[in-house]
Amino acid sequence: MCCIIKTSWQRFKLHNAARNGSYVFLYNHTLHTSAAQNLAIFLLASALMSFPADFSLAIDALIHPDGTMYSSCIVATGTQLLLSIIFVIISGWFIYQYMGRLVDLIPNPATWAAMIPIPVIFTLINIEIRPHYYSTLYTNRIFEIYIFILIICLMLMIIFYASFYLIAMDMVKNSQERERMRLLEMQQLQYQKQQEYIRENSRLRHDFRQSIAVIRNLVQTSNYDALNDYIKDYTDNIPHNDTTSYCNNICINALLNYYSDVMSRNNIERSWKIELPDNLSITDTELCGMLGNLLENVCSACTTVTDGPRYHNMSVCIMHGDELYIVSTNNFDGRTNFHDGSYHSTKPGAFAASQCGIGLASIRTTAQKYGGIARFHNTANEFFTDIMFKI
Repeated sequence: MCCIIKTSWQRFKLHNAARNGSYVFLYNHTLHTSAAQNLAIFLLASALMSFPADFSLAIDALIHPDGTMYSSCIVATGTQLLLSIIFVIISGWFIYQYMGRLVDLIPNPATWAAMIPIPVIFTLINIEIRPHYYSTLYTNRIFEIYIFILIICLMLMIIFYASFYLIAMDMVKNSQERERMRLLEMQQLQYQKQQEYIRENSRLRHDFRQSIAVIRNLVQTSNYDALNDYIKDYTDNIPHNDTTSYCNNICINALLNYYSDVMSRNNIERSWKIELPDNLSITDTELCGMLGNLLENVCSACTTVTDGPRYHNMSVCIMHGDELYIVSTNNFDGRTNFHDGSYHSTKPGAFAASQCGIGLASIRTTAQKYGGIARFHNTANEFFTDIMFKI
């Protein structure tokens, strides 16, 4: 009889494992987030639901001191169901409010993969402390210790995830501050260029009467060779405004001018078509972050080209009335690090090589936030980025 029970229990566990595996597979394929994010949230939910199961065993042990964990009564089952509903309502609200923000703000799968062992550990602890025979709980103070361990584990898990949320949000806030500082530096650089252009124009206007006097004198003396040289020197010294007005958005214009200068210094030919409306639903910070990540990757990729010209073509325009399209094409050396459905960093170093392309993941997350998509693909020596979202 013991062998039959043991064999049946093993089959039951195998059946549960196969069923849970199918649940994870379906759950992962119904979401647009990464597999690491999906698995981390799924395991967190599993760990939380293991607590009502263990508390219900304590209720069953009070009612049936001589029973086993395999013979739960209707009261214990109802208690587990009630506790599970309470856990779902309370934890579900917190996960939606807070963990949902982290899923949007931290798209890097490596961060979520590091979180996977935590709910696994708590789940295994809850499984291992379950009494197979309730009589064990009535030995000395085992019952009180069992309840104490459950409460402590639940509190530790809450504290751990609360700490993770606070640390992660602080990191996100610092990252956003760095992004804003970078944008301010770009705007300051554009402002300095404009100020230099204004000062040079003021100087030329101040000297204009003297220049007219010199030209009049050269004409009167018929010294045309000197006149020609003077006019040529004068035109060569007329200041050139290096700031291009790509659009009316000051932040985006500063960003584009900054990367335009970077590409000029790296001999990257540009062909940009920018058509941005004045009113957008996306914030300036998010749009600058998206374009900044895109252009930073473009600059890094183009500089890998050693033979032949470097180029970048980009179109930013509105189509269908309320959809913003960003289409980008740049050349590169053909070396990519693509696996598990994602592009990973090709920067030197084992750590960098193991990281998913954070800039690309951030672009995709922002696009999805506004009901859009972001797609990346490449040929032998060209990389393509297609972004679309609602404005």
